[in-house]
Amino acid sequence: MSCSRLNSKGSLAVTVILVLLTVVLAAACFFWFKREQAPPSASSPAVSASSPAFTGDSSQATTLLLTTLNHRLEELDILKLLDERVAVEPVTYQGKIFPGYHETFRLPARYTADAIAEVLNRSVQPMGAQSVTEETGITDASGENQTTFDFGYNADFAPVRLSFVRVKRPEVCLIIDDGGYKKGQALEDLYQFKVPVTLSIIPDLQFSRDLAKEAPAHGIEVMCHMPMQGHEEWFTDNYKEFLKLGMRVEDVEQVLGQALDALPGCVGMNNHMGSQATADEDLMLKVCQVLKARNLYLIDSRTTAQSVEADEAVKVHLVHAKRDIFLDNVVAPEAILIQLRKLVRVAKKNGVGVGIGHFKPVTLATLRDAIPALKAQGIQFVYASEVVKE
Repeated sequence: MSCSRLNSKGSLAVTVILVLLTVVLAAACFFWFKREQAPPSASSPAVSASSPAFTGDSSQATTLLLTTLNHRLEELDILKLLDERVAVEPVTYQGKIFPGYHETFRLPARYTADAIAEVLNRSVQPMGAQSVTEETGITDASGENQTTFDFGYNADFAPVRLSFVRVKRPEVCLIIDDGGYKKGQALEDLYQFKVPVTLSIIPDLQFSRDLAKEAPAHGIEVMCHMPMQGHEEWFTDNYKEFLKLGMRVEDVEQVLGQALDALPGCVGMNNHMGSQATADEDLMLKVCQVLKARNLYLIDSRTTAQSVEADEAVKVHLVHAKRDIFLDNVVAPEAILIQLRKLVRVAKKNGVGVGIGHFKPVTLATLRDAIPALKAQGIQFVYASEVVKE
């Protein structure tokens, strides 16, 4: 065999070996990268209090825990119910005293404290934390019940304390309908309420989307004021999205879905008009099914005594409530105040009263001026999302 042939075979062998090595190294790098990028699993958390990232830095660990808990509370629509300023106070855990974070939230009617804690516990377990203590007691002479949970890693790290208070004071839920047509002084008056209030916005009006985006920054909850068939037939063509009798389920899903999507941050719905629509079992069942699928709530504006909204909501286990008092059927300050006093009496009798007013300068200015006195009387103002339940 000639030297040239040997050299040729040797070169080919070297080339093959190099190619094989390249493939093996590339495969190894690929699987290493995939492993590093894979999300942590519940069975083997990538981040925990014992991880190197937290060695000697309990502040970082506690901050991450607090952030994770608050993110989950925001998903549950509870974070905005923070009832007091966040406190930093001594917390005793396993015989050690830590400077712990303490947040206190109003407990909405749809949840129990234990149910919330269970959800939060599942959220923090992948990072090596868990609920470590629980306390229940009466907060003050009013009989308000408070349940407190400490979430922590181990004895080397400060826990986070969360308290949930079931309000026993009379609760007043103010809903302002017909948002979206205008802004101006009426909106400035609404922003001056400085108490929980729910703004119900008609989709796809001139200011609808902007209001939905900016209202939460002012402590205002956003709801969809959904146009529905009433006895005012000439209104039908005034709205881009409109629910009417005889609609197929696909049409309800499309029309209502488009309306809800047009309002960023929307957490519920009530009817605009709808004296015929809300009395129709078939249509209301379809509406409730869409809201349930989106994890939203329903408020029955009660534009007719024949409304079946609550009955259909119960069928699909949709959280809901109904309006007790219209505040401004007569648009005059004294008339509005008379209705507001009626609403307070309902709240004192039943524990909660739901009142609906409208986006009118007289209504909003009158309510703005009346709120401080009601707060001084011990009235607790709440969002619509706090009063709904199955």
